[in-house]
Amino acid sequence: LDRESGALTLYQQTGRWSFSASALADKYRMVGMGFLQTRYGVGGTVNYWVNNAISLHAFGYYYPNSSLISPAVNPYLGTTNYGGYADIRFHKNFGVDAGARRYLSPMTGKWVTDPIVSPYIKFNNGQKFGFDFGRLLKGLIWGNQDEMMPRGPVRMGPPQQKR
Repeated sequence: LDRESGALTLYQQTGRWSFSASALADKYRMVGMGFLQTRYGVGGTVNYWVNNAISLHAFGYYYPNSSLISPAVNPYLGTTNYGGYADIRFHKNFGVDAGARRYLSPMTGKWVTDPIVSPYIKFNNGQKFGFDFGRLLKGLIWGNQDEMMPRGPVRMGPPQQKR
C-alpha cells in the first residue's frame, strides 16, 4: 500500500485557546490489487490550556466516502472520527493523554468508541514520543467485538415463511 497525504490547515491561537480547521486529501495506491483512490475530508481541533500541567483537546474529522475497499487496506484509511482528551503533564518531560475517540468503522459501518490512554516522553525540542494503549486496554477488559464482520451463512432471496 502506498499512501500520500496532504492538508491545508488554518491555525489561530488566542490566549489559552487555539483553533484549527483543515482540508485533507489522501491518495491510496495498491499495485497488487490494481486500485487507486483519493479521499477528501475536512476536520478541526479546539484546545484549551487550563494551566501548565493540564490542557483539554477536542477534535473531529469527516470523510464523506468511507466505503469498504478491502479488509486488508481498511485499517490504514482515513475515516470519520471525533473525540477529546486531556493532556496531563506530571513533569516537563513526562505526561499522559487520556480521553476517548469515536470513529466510523469501514469494516462494519458502525460507530466504535475507543479509550485514549497514551503515556509520553517530551523531548527538549518539544516533540512528543508516546504509544496509545487505549485500544489494547479495551480489548483486555471488554473484549474487541467492535471490528468483527458478521458471521454465519448468508442467505439470498426473500425471507422464509414461518410455519
